Amino acid sequence: MSDMPPRTNLERLLHERGIETIASLELFESIDSTNDHLMAAQPTAVGCAAVCLARAQSAGRGRRGRTWVSPSGAGIYLSIGWTFDSVPRELANLSLAVGVMIKRGLQTLGADRIQLKWPNDVLLDHGKLGGVLIEMRTVPAGAYVVIGVGLNLQVPDETTQRVQALGGLPPRDLRASGITTVDFMVVSATIIEAICDGLAIYANNGFDPFRDEWLTADGLRGAWVEWSTGDQRCTGVARGIGDDGALLVEHEGRLDRLVAGEVSLRKVA
Repeated sequence: MSDMPPRTNLERLLHERGIETIASLELFESIDSTNDHLMAAQPTAVGCAAVCLARAQSAGRGRRGRTWVSPSGAGIYLSIGWTFDSVPRELANLSLAVGVMIKRGLQTLGADRIQLKWPNDVLLDHGKLGGVLIEMRTVPAGAYVVIGVGLNLQVPDETTQRVQALGGLPPRDLRASGITTVDFMVVSATIIEAICDGLAIYANNGFDPFRDEWLTADGLRGAWVEWSTGDQRCTGVARGIGDDGALLVEHEGRLDRLVAGEVSLRKVA
């Protein structure tokens, strides 16, 4: 990437950062889904990133098939494809690590009060600032992982109303975070850099370099939470995460492990 002559403002910003791992970069005014676009693309070489960024999505998706409302001008809709030389042993906690990467990037721009909510949400003032969606397919070289990131820049009132009608956390945007700029290109380049740098670390070291920072930013720790087990609703107190990224919840005198993909969580009064 550092040898690529910059043709756009985004390329110039990334070029200035000297990121060596970006193999391809696509920028769309609108797309159905950045994740779908990269999942259908040829995988990158091991240790290299394909970046797809859009100003709007018509079919944005969140975790467990939920709709990610993606109007033009309201947020950053980003996917990064990355090939690992084997299926990561700790793939279940990759979304936790990516949350830390996003937090690191935002902090370099002056954002504060950023918290992380298991397993894939970025929070600000108890509302949802962003989310992560990770998809994977095996390839001859190993595992091709697509990391989708939705991040709110400036959310209009009608979007807030629509998200809450869908049952989501109240949206927050970066204007309230103390950030120095909400410029689409600057924030996008910062997040891309933070994730690409972080993925290189994760590929070699797994979740360990991110664990302490995630625990410090844990927005659920010590809070009462509710989840479903079949038809049964359970409540307990969140107690951090296990080595494999499972959420630990104190429930009826024991410590239960909740695994991503099987539960939905929300704070309860």
